[in-house]
Amino acid sequence: MDVFSTEKYNSFLQTRTWEVCSNGGFWSNEKYVAFYGNYKYSPNVTLEQTSIIKDSGVFQYYIWNTCFTKETLISEAQEAGFKLRGVWADVAGSVYSDKTFTLAMLFEK
Repeated sequence: MDVFSTEKYNSFLQTRTWEVCSNGGFWSNEKYVAFYGNYKYSPNVTLEQTSIIKDSGVFQYYIWNTCFTKETLISEAQEAGFKLRGVWADVAGSVYSDKTFTLAMLFEK
């Protein structure tokens, strides 16, 4: 399992921006206007909200993330009956550090 760490939460900036994509872009091949909002909630939850306005309508996208410490994720998994088998900084197997934005763990049931 891989998740965002509390380091990611601590570095997450609350912002509101917008852009006009005359030739389309990430969200659509058609022309659109995008409004972006990044918000932080307690405890350790972030929201990346995107509103896309184009000729065919308005489309909303919400990306919610919960960020974990190594200890909180281990505790939640153990409470559900899982056993910890390994901890890394990412799914590529980098050495764990509490300074990285991601955290990867292997559990066994």
